Amino acid sequence: MNFTTVWAVQCQNLEDKDFLDQLKARLVRSETQRVLRFRKSSDAVRFALGRALLRSLIISKGANKQFSQKAAWQDIVIEEDISGGKPYLSNNAKAHLGHVADFNISHDGEWVVAGVTPNEPVGVDVAHVYCPENMSDVEYISEFNLQLSSEEKEYLYKHSQQKLADFYRIWTAKEAYTKALGTGVASIDLASISVHLPPINGCLYVSANWQVTHLLQVATGTLDEGRYVYAVAKHPSLPLEFRIANIGDITLD
Repeated sequence: MNFTTVWAVQCQNLEDKDFLDQLKARLVRSETQRVLRFRKSSDAVRFALGRALLRSLIISKGANKQFSQKAAWQDIVIEEDISGGKPYLSNNAKAHLGHVADFNISHDGEWVVAGVTPNEPVGVDVAHVYCPENMSDVEYISEFNLQLSSEEKEYLYKHSQQKLADFYRIWTAKEAYTKALGTGVASIDLASISVHLPPINGCLYVSANWQVTHLLQVATGTLDEGRYVYAVAKHPSLPLEFRIANIGDITLD
């Protein structure tokens, strides 16, 4: 059976230069150059860890015969459209990896999440459940009213018993959904997408007032005792295979 496979890893070494150097040794040249452009070491670590996590995940799927067993981490070259589109595997990488249809990476705070699928698109997002100390949950959520559909606002303000967590469920679902479509949130009116709560069997139904090219389902969950929320947009035919990985699991040799 094919799966949408997602790994999440917690990193508390965001300011550790030695750890960043270890990760840089596992990047291709263009990625190493990109790491040097980050102003904050924490952002550099998140980026490098995301690429390392993705490569480790793809190679592990090769061992499970869903992907090519001949793949080495150096073969997994990720390219990006200069217009800001969704990252994709190079043609050479696709030749080595066999049936890798899509992948996605997200990071926030201490958590990095990566997902792959052997067919159909995938989008992932993770977010720290956070509200500024000088604002109530409702005040903070209201800052995003223009990005919320009328149905979402109705649920959050009148029915939700955990408003902040539900807001982040909605937000990560929108992020994951648009990333799976390859558009991202920047080019879409987010209020045109409506996430229907509460989840049913761990999944959210998402509707849009425009025609979409892919049938998608959004799985949702929490990390770190509810301090983080994640979402995975995937095809309904591909069950979610989710794993909390350890830093030590990310071996690319």
